[in-house]
Amino acid sequence: MADTIATAVRDSGVGHVVALSSWGAQHETGTGPIRWLHHLERMLDKTGAVVTAVRSPHFQEKVEATLGAATEAGIHPVFGDSADVPTTMVATRDIGELAAAALVDPPAASEIVHLDGPEYTERQVAEKLGTVLGKPLDVALLPREAWEPTLVDAGVPPTLAAELAEMYDAESRGLLQPAGDRRHRCVTELDDTLAALA
Repeated sequence: MADTIATAVRDSGVGHVVALSSWGAQHETGTGPIRWLHHLERMLDKTGAVVTAVRSPHFQEKVEATLGAATEAGIHPVFGDSADVPTTMVATRDIGELAAAALVDPPAASEIVHLDGPEYTERQVAEKLGTVLGKPLDVALLPREAWEPTLVDAGVPPTLAAELAEMYDAESRGLLQPAGDRRHRCVTELDDTLAALA
C-alpha cells in the first residue's frame, strides 16, 4: 500500500503530501505495524514531493477499542506491565487541524513534525472512562503471553495480533519516542475526547 501511495504521488506530480505517521517511525524494524510507516516515509521521500510527516503518539480515541470490555465486563485492559506509566495521548481532531494547516500553508522543504500533548496513565484513562460511563472500571494488566490470544479472541487476525504485540513490546522497551524536525503541541484533553465519544 505504501509503495502504491508513493507511486501515485510521484506519477501525479503532487507537490506536497501530509502523511500521518507515528512515534517510533524512525526505526526500520522492531516496532510492529509502525515499521510500515517507516517504509511509507522513506518511499514518499523518494517521490520528489515536499513531505510533511506527522508522527503521532497514542490516539486518545484508542479507548474505543476497549469500550466493549468496559461496558460489558467493567474492565479496562492494559497491554503492559504497569497501568501507572504516563503516556502522551493526542486527540485525532488536533492531528486533523495540523494536517489542514500544513496543506493550506505548505513548508518550503520536507519535515517531520512530532506531536506532543497531554500525558495520562492507563489507570487515569480507566478512571476517566469509568466516570463517563457511570461505573468504576477495574484495570486488568494482561501478561505478555496473553496479548496475542486476547487480540485474536477480540476478532483481530492472528498476523495483525502478532504485529500489535510487537508494537506493545517496542513501547515497553522505550522505542516509541518522539523524533523529528519540529514539535507541535496538541491541546485537547482526554476528558473532552471521552465526552465526545460518549
